[in-house]
Amino acid sequence: MNQEIKKDVEVLWNYLCLDNESVKAECIIGLGSILKSIPKKCAELYKKGLGEYIIFTGNCGKGTEGVISKTEAEIFKNIAVQEGVPEDKILIETKATNTYENFRYSMKVLNDNDLHPNSFLIVGNLTKKEELII
Repeated sequence: MNQEIKKDVEVLWNYLCLDNESVKAECIIGLGSILKSIPKKCAELYKKGLGEYIIFTGNCGKGTEGVISKTEAEIFKNIAVQEGVPEDKILIETKATNTYENFRYSMKVLNDNDLHPNSFLIVGNLTKKEELII
């Protein structure tokens, strides 16, 4: 990778990885991934009262396709329930295979459940070294 592109990628990465303090939102969205830290962080935020409910989104992506027997969203839901989130406070979206679809299909699930949040906390990849769901 040439140095100019590398520099731009690093700037973007650092921007996306800002460690901002979480503020209360109506909905927490856990983006599908191979990382156990995502549903655990969503559960932590929910238990702190920073969201009214959680939606986990994801079928299988490049890191999980052919490796897991359930969708990422289903696995995340199970982890969050184990972490103490009431099952009735979790919605799942099981079609998405990329970030664009995560949001597109999540909005459909929310609408189908007559939920129209005005604010969101988005939880995605958190650090470089994390525990995998497989």
